[in-house]
Amino acid sequence: MIEEIETEENEQTKEVYEFSEEELDSLALFFRQNMDSLPENLDNFAKFVEYYIYGKMSIGEAEVFFNNNN
Repeated sequence: MIEEIETEENEQTKEVYEFSEEELDSLALFFRQNMDSLPENLDNFAKFVEYYIYGKMSIGEAEVFFNNNN
């Protein structure tokens, strides 16, 4: 979901995208499967997505999710 918000500091609008849980799951898997070919400027975003997904899963769920989808 894309939302426009106005910032008070410089009165510019900024677009904000809210990812669904399904999108974040897919991104985590995509980043994991393609980590060797990701541009460097996506490293922090990929780490954020992976940590977010890990934080929602049990250890067993994480192992299944990442090991079965490689």
